[in-house]
Amino acid sequence: METLQSIQNRIRGIKGTKQITNSMKLVSSSKVQSVMDYAETTRDYISNFGEIMTSIVSSNEKLEHPYFIQSEEEKVGLIVISSDRGLCGGYNINVAKKAIEVARDFKEVSVIGIGRRIVGAFKRAGIEMRANYQGVSERPFYDEAHVIARRACNLYKTGEITQLYLVYTEFKSMIDQYPVAEKLLPIDVKQEEGMKVEYMWEPKFEKLIEEIVPHYLASIIFGAMIDASMSEQSARVMSMDSASKNSDEIIGKLTLEYNQLRQGAITQEIIEIVNGASAIT
Repeated sequence: METLQSIQNRIRGIKGTKQITNSMKLVSSSKVQSVMDYAETTRDYISNFGEIMTSIVSSNEKLEHPYFIQSEEEKVGLIVISSDRGLCGGYNINVAKKAIEVARDFKEVSVIGIGRRIVGAFKRAGIEMRANYQGVSERPFYDEAHVIARRACNLYKTGEITQLYLVYTEFKSMIDQYPVAEKLLPIDVKQEEGMKVEYMWEPKFEKLIEEIVPHYLASIIFGAMIDASMSEQSARVMSMDSASKNSDEIIGKLTLEYNQLRQGAITQEIIEIVNGASAIT
């Protein structure tokens, strides 16, 4: 049976844990807002790059570059965005499940991971990880996305992969985020008649595509990294909020147990005093 002192110690320990979870919740809430503000400054760039790509593709009736041609070989590359830190609920588990779900449809799978937490999931699944980028998931920068895009393009051009998917957690709101898989290569950009313009290419169209596609993919990856960062911090806010509420419940139960035990001890003392007084008289 627990003593009054041991229950007090447990209550004190849980209150200390609650202070930590509340602090982490506040920090993560601040980070969500910071990344949301950051996203506003990058949204136009990402959107405009997509429009530029559509315009370029619509101007060329014959898209014979490998970036636009579907191969029959089933060799997929996955860029998977996770987090470096934990304590964010099912965030990493859910994105890993989505990536493994996509991987099951292919004979050969190569993974480029972003975030330390994804490594174990693919190791357990027996899936090869070509690279893992750490320290970039919480505060993304375009240069990092471009490095990753270049690496993926090299795998595609050498035939090591024939398709490329981006798997990340899409951010809708603080309480609504879900994992998605987006196909990046081969590129499926619709040719729109309204955007068809005759261009004179310098350098040649093929050379331009070689240079612009990695930047185009980098803009998509960059946007996904921002979404994933907002999702990670939102998941951490919800997780820490849940932990704080659980702490309150446990403290309430322990306080009740403490009061009952203390009341029993006082009652026992009164009985002993009464019995002692009766024995004297």
